[in-house]
Amino acid sequence: QRNMPTPQGLVKIRIPKELDEERSLNLVRELILSHKGMTPVMLYMEKSGSKFKTNKDLWVNPDESFMNAVEQFVGKENVKKEL
Repeated sequence: QRNMPTPQGLVKIRIPKELDEERSLNLVRELILSHKGMTPVMLYMEKSGSKFKTNKDLWVNPDESFMNAVEQFVGKENVKKEL
């Protein structure tokens, strides 16, 4: 049995209702894949009200460049990093 990696903190991203959900999810996924790490991501879709946490293959390293990219996309008030 493989050891599960220990998650470090949490990044919460809200996709505002004025953004297209599918396009937004794809973009956020691309950003995560280029900043892979040990932090799970909680995504909240404002329009549909759905909420989910990413699998460990979509955990992120929430460094400055990742946070800046996400903030530019969804707005600073829609991203939160908890450590």
